[in-house]
Amino acid sequence: MLRHYIKLMYGKWLGLLLTIGILNALINIGIIISEDLTHYRDIDWIFYCINEFTGSLVPILLLPFLFWFFESVPLSWRSLVLYLFVTLIFGFIYTSIMYGARVPLYQLAGITRLDEIFNQLHWRYLMEYFKQFFTFWLLYLVFWGIQQYNVNRDRVLRENELKRDLLQAQLLGLQRQLHPHFFFNTLNTISSLLYEAPEQADRLITRLSDFLRSVIGLKENVMHSIDKELTLLQEYLDVMLARYGDRLQVAIHADEQIRSSNMPVLLLQPLVENAILYSMGYSAISHVTVTIEEADNHIIIAIQDEGPGIQAGEISFGSGLRLVQEKLDKIYQGRYQMTFENQSPSGLIVTIQIPQIVPA
Repeated sequence: MLRHYIKLMYGKWLGLLLTIGILNALINIGIIISEDLTHYRDIDWIFYCINEFTGSLVPILLLPFLFWFFESVPLSWRSLVLYLFVTLIFGFIYTSIMYGARVPLYQLAGITRLDEIFNQLHWRYLMEYFKQFFTFWLLYLVFWGIQQYNVNRDRVLRENELKRDLLQAQLLGLQRQLHPHFFFNTLNTISSLLYEAPEQADRLITRLSDFLRSVIGLKENVMHSIDKELTLLQEYLDVMLARYGDRLQVAIHADEQIRSSNMPVLLLQPLVENAILYSMGYSAISHVTVTIEEADNHIIIAIQDEGPGIQAGEISFGSGLRLVQEKLDKIYQGRYQMTFENQSPSGLIVTIQIPQIVPA
């Protein structure tokens, strides 16, 4: 623990400590000079600088040991006597180092009145102790303030971590709800094809297993790159193409420069599934277009079909759309837009705008 405070004080905080010490010394020098000018006394710059800088910078040497003591022995009524005893030790060491540093500095500066300065040094220990007593408790208040800051910071970090864990658990729950929704629909199709078109059913099982293997490989991820999402979407479309054949045509357009940006896992699949579902029974060939582009630091996702569109101005939120909206709410917390717009002469375009998140 002592090694920790030595590294901390003489590493991360050394510049700040030196700045505070120098400023304190300059302020004291200014006060002394003002008094000399008021009483028409001669100004001894070198003498004042040696005294005040040694007095202000010595605590930097002792601060790691004080902070180690403060943490090792928390202040209480039981430890108060020990604290008072440590103030005596602190004062003695402080004064010894301070005057020990001044002797060679005085000699270098040509100050020869050492006998006068160090006359009755034992009384000077007492005089300095009263100042250092308050310095000791001031440093304790600094330590206490830092400790409180660290406690509050750690509490906030823990709360944020718990919130992230809760959000991830909720999002994973949404994804697990989404998987059976698609899975059971496909199983029903396979069941209906087993006797009528066994080769098509076999292709569908193969494509489905590839897609599910990729979904299981996502593990605990709730966000991944657009490129990975498009790969996942293509595996889903392979299942749909094995299911519908030439009756389904899907076009995907995505800007190359944004493929590394992040987006929610399995966001596209339910939207495309919804577009296929509503357009498949509306025309002989279902055309679906997926477009992903960047605009003003946002990702714009558009899924367009040629189905009947929104009837009577009402949007029917099935399980797929509902889960998509819940996922967007939890991840972006209102910082997204999802709109539905009928196309002419038929069709619907679903547009989602989310903030662009580029991995560091």
